[in-house]
Amino acid sequence: MRIMKDNNYLKIISLFIIVLACKLILLPFAQVDDSDAVARIFSGISWKENPEWILSNFWCPFHFYLIGIGLFIWNDPVYMPMLLHVVISAFTLIPFYFLVRREFNEKGAFIATAFLAISPIIFRNSYLALSETPYLFLLVLSLNFLSKGLRNNSYKYIILSGLSITIASGFRYEAWIMIFVISLIIILVKEWRFLPAFLIPALLFPISWLYTNWLATGNPFYGIQGNYFWTIVEMGNNKNLQFSNYLRRIWFFPFSWIIAVGIPAAVVIVGTIFKQFTNRPVKKLSFIHILPLLVMFMVMQYNAFKGVLLLQHRFIGTLAVLSLPFVSDYFKEYTPKKVRMAWLFGIITVALSFVYNTPTIKPIPRLQNQSFVDISKLIDKNVSPDSYLVIDNIGWNNTFYLALHSRIPNRNIILMGDAMNSYVPIKEIKQKLYGQDEGVLLLRKNSEIYNSLYLKDLKNSCNGKSFIELFADDKILLLKHYFPKKK
Repeated sequence: MRIMKDNNYLKIISLFIIVLACKLILLPFAQVDDSDAVARIFSGISWKENPEWILSNFWCPFHFYLIGIGLFIWNDPVYMPMLLHVVISAFTLIPFYFLVRREFNEKGAFIATAFLAISPIIFRNSYLALSETPYLFLLVLSLNFLSKGLRNNSYKYIILSGLSITIASGFRYEAWIMIFVISLIIILVKEWRFLPAFLIPALLFPISWLYTNWLATGNPFYGIQGNYFWTIVEMGNNKNLQFSNYLRRIWFFPFSWIIAVGIPAAVVIVGTIFKQFTNRPVKKLSFIHILPLLVMFMVMQYNAFKGVLLLQHRFIGTLAVLSLPFVSDYFKEYTPKKVRMAWLFGIITVALSFVYNTPTIKPIPRLQNQSFVDISKLIDKNVSPDSYLVIDNIGWNNTFYLALHSRIPNRNIILMGDAMNSYVPIKEIKQKLYGQDEGVLLLRKNSEIYNSLYLKDLKNSCNGKSFIELFADDKILLLKHYFPKKK
């Protein structure tokens, strides 16, 4: 009854319902255009087929569990992960609202939450099976519990904060940094008695993950170092660098943050923070509010400049969540002018996401080249669950989109990556060609696979199989490899 009578509860629940409804209405128009999202879905499928406690991996494992459990409920690898992450993203608004309302400004909290809801990059990420979405929900939940625990002198909420952030740390390594930041906040507010209550549950996953990686590989930092191996060794991210590359590493994430929160909100946020730091004396509470944003910004900038953090807009969610609360001060009064400004801020933010000349920022994810949707349908018509599928490197997102929509089991799919030092599995493909299974191959003309296989093996009979061209243009060739029916 209290919830029904409290206008604050009604406002945030109404916003939650509206945002969720909008995302569900738009869901049929979304396409899984991110290779990492597809790779995570495949890992979730593998876990569903063989549930186990993962001891080591380059990625934190909880996302695989989440996707796998979702697929147990509804075994649709395309739409179940979408639906799951859309719902989680909408739920993030609720603890965010109460956090901002308690720590920053009661009236402005609703506007800040609305801006989070329409953030183009975060809105887009919610349709993709990326670990950022559940991580952000758990991060906001942890900060909200921390705020409530410190304000109410409650061990219960401090422990819940620790549990939330340790689960978040099982999704993304950014949460490991936030464990340090939250611990520092507890020290700065001189609530030392709460530090063990937070740290003991907060470190459960990080310590166990380091231990299991050590057991499985002999290297406790195997998972953490995996990111370095991928970006520096496989992707060759630090090779052939020019001055312009370093400049791009400096401005990319600040620019990405402006896209995520919008130019008007970005101006307000920077102005609010500047004002708080220039006022003397600087209030301790203001410094504590800015600290998480400052630390995460410095970490991201350092890693981006070093080359270990790829320049992708989807990573900006943490900075958006930690900075948007500062908007609330500007909207602390609901005057007609401020309401109009809020609408204007939102419209400009969403509209500009369609104008910027940079990919992966529009609110609805869709392939840049829609012709691959038709190719996907053509593949689907010519395969069965027992078929094999080989897809040459035609761009990360295109390659993985076709693999996901083929609905062929992971074990029967061979994909070529777009990394500088990607392994080309010629031997594995030949095993498919000369094996007993039929399949489909999508080759990029003049690629290593095309020159090694199509111009040699596929021109001849492979174990009695024949091939037929399903599609061809000046760049790609789609082949069906099959056993001719006996007359």
